[in-house]
Amino acid sequence: QLSKVPPRPSWEFYHPELDQLVADLQSRREALDQRERELTDWETRLRAEREELQSVLRQIDQKRSEIEKRHADFEQALLRVREEEVANLKRLAKLYAAMAPETAVAMLTELKDDDIVKILAQMKDAQVVTILETLAGQGGAQARRAAHLTERLRVLMSANPSEKKS
Repeated sequence: QLSKVPPRPSWEFYHPELDQLVADLQSRREALDQRERELTDWETRLRAEREELQSVLRQIDQKRSEIEKRHADFEQALLRVREEEVANLKRLAKLYAAMAPETAVAMLTELKDDDIVKILAQMKDAQVVTILETLAGQGGAQARRAAHLTERLRVLMSANPSEKKS
C-alpha cells in the first residue's frame, strides 16, 4: 500500500526551471543595477564637465570683454597720440617756415626723411618750394634727396588728400 504522504504547503513548491528563472532574473537585475550605477557615474561626470565648460566659457567671455576694452582704450590713446603728433608737426612746420631757408634746410637735413615729409606736408606750398629749392641747390646727394622727398610728399598727399596746410 501506498503510504500517504501528507501534501506539502504551496509555499514549499520547488521547480528547477523556476529556480533557474529566479537566478537569471537576479543576474539580470544585478547587471541592470551595475548599468544604472555606470550611467549615474557618467551623468555625474558629464554634469561636472558641463559646469567646467560653462566656467571656461564665462572666463573666455570675460577675457574677450577685457581685450575689447583694452583695444578700445588703445585706439583712443592712439588717436590722441596721432592728434598730438599732427599738432606738433603743425607747430614745427610753422617754426621751420619762419626760419631762413638755409637754416631750415640745415636743420631738416639732420632729420629722417619720414619726419621731413610729415613736416613739409603741414607747410604751405610756397614754403615747401623754398625749402626744396634750397636743398636741391646744394647739389649732388642733396638734390637727389630733394627729389626723393618730393616724391614721398606726393605719395603722402595722394594717400591723404584731406591733409591741411597750415
